Amino acid sequence: MKELLVINKDNNRYILMDKESNKYDLTIHIEDEKYQIDTGDILTINMDMIDTRVLTFGNINSKYGRDINETNYSEVVTFNKNGNKTYLKRIYG
Repeated sequence: MKELLVINKDNNRYILMDKESNKYDLTIHIEDEKYQIDTGDILTINMDMIDTRVLTFGNINSKYGRDINETNYSEVVTFNKNGNKTYLKRIYG
């Protein structure tokens, strides 16, 4: 898991930066959730997801996506906004 800082936002397109100043250009959609990604938020994500480039996340209890357990916790991301963490899971389809 790696922490990425949201440094730019344009609709659903986000530029994120890690602690080594590497930048990532991702399209992120949030479903089933009132959460809004803002500049300055910190995303904690499994780096295997980064290659996808287009990601959809939703409520951790959503019927969509995989059921979360200890074997697929890598499907969960955390958004940290001013110290408040929001956990979302990856949605497919």
